[in-house]
Amino acid sequence: KQDDDEKRTDEDGDQHGALVKKMIESKQQLKDGSEISAQKTDVKTITQTDAQRRREREKIQKDVDKLRETIQSLTK
Repeated sequence: KQDDDEKRTDEDGDQHGALVKKMIESKQQLKDGSEISAQKTDVKTITQTDAQRRREREKIQKDVDKLRETIQSLTK
């Protein structure tokens, strides 16, 4: 029974050690700003993409309006 208790302690210690190690790594990454920078870049890219789509839609809408006016003037 004592051997079983020691094995459990070792297993718990390994799991706890892995958790602590992961927490330290996460803390270091946040300290370095690597994850925050990546998130800001992703948000910036999404915003730029939305702005580009909006401009493209506006351009297409203007082209359609011009074409409609041209067709209407030709059919009068």
